[in-house]
Amino acid sequence: MKPQRHGLLLTLVAAMLGMAGTPAVAAAPPIAAVEQAIETSGDRLSLPSGGVGTLAVTPCGTCKPLALLAGAATRWAIGSRSVGFAEWREALASSPRSPVLVLYRHAGTEITRVVVHVQKS
Repeated sequence: MKPQRHGLLLTLVAAMLGMAGTPAVAAAPPIAAVEQAIETSGDRLSLPSGGVGTLAVTPCGTCKPLALLAGAATRWAIGSRSVGFAEWREALASSPRSPVLVLYRHAGTEITRVVVHVQKS
């Protein structure tokens, strides 16, 4: 063997031996959904009084309404800004066809947050 090839062969053997002691890469844990989301418009919502209670949302024009539960931990937002329920309701009333995103726990019907995207005039 020529010296150049001999060095390459030694490098390859050393690399293979080094990999033999390396543990296999651990498998990534499975991805699990934590929240579900419904994208709808404000005119397809039936809001609870005071922000606590049942919120009925119709996901599409031909879908049946889905009853979800808004509680004290439910967050209300206008765009990226967190607001109280009264301010959120006023923003929706000023633009009832605005897009609304309703997020709720995957394993149940508890609403985690409701976001309205009001178009600025």
